[in-house]
Amino acid sequence: MTNINEVIKQFYKKWMNDSNFLTVLKESYQEILAKLLSKDMDSISKQEMVKNELFKLFDINDSEITVDNVSQIAIRSECHNRLDSGIDAYHRGVLWIITNKKWDILLSQRASDKDLFPDYWEIGWGHCGLDNYIDALEDELKDEVGLTWGTYRLKKLFKIQFEDEYEKQTAKVFQVTVEDDFVANGNDGEVQQSKYFSVEEIKKLLETQKIDLLPDNIVVLSEFLGVEQELEENIRFM
Repeated sequence: MTNINEVIKQFYKKWMNDSNFLTVLKESYQEILAKLLSKDMDSISKQEMVKNELFKLFDINDSEITVDNVSQIAIRSECHNRLDSGIDAYHRGVLWIITNKKWDILLSQRASDKDLFPDYWEIGWGHCGLDNYIDALEDELKDEVGLTWGTYRLKKLFKIQFEDEYEKQTAKVFQVTVEDDFVANGNDGEVQQSKYFSVEEIKKLLETQKIDLLPDNIVVLSEFLGVEQELEENIRFM
């Protein structure tokens, strides 16, 4: 199980001495930062950190938005409630498809307390926050799945961009090939269960929609498996 105090320490480690970052630090982070500096780590809950996670902002071409060479950032809750917050920019994410050598595909069921799409099934997904795509993917695979660098084969697939009433996001999609006996280790209650499905089973699920899959995951899996689909206007490949 991840120690949230260690997560916080690592999160701030490479940003604490960045004056540009500190100049645009959100007010809601000031209390967390004060607790961090006073070593009152136990008073910071995981829910507090997740709600206030920081995202870099990007335009429709996936170029970073800056003002006077300073990266523009927003809080997770703002980006996930863009109509009320007025955040009309994209944040980055990573999507990964875990396959074994038999080409079975691993799906996981999201926790019931997720702020978006609780109990839905997914291939694997995470935010980049302040990181680049590869660093974010490496961290997500280690923390959420239990895979460490060098224990899997990685292949870049494509980039996808989508928007809805909640958010705007650009994500890179990767295929992660693991050994046949690999079992995903859900971390900190992020997922309820994980299960391998054959390619034929996945295609049938896409056709019948017998389980709830994340909307963008349906598009990604269809593209990955060569299943014909008609894209909605709010989704595009880059």
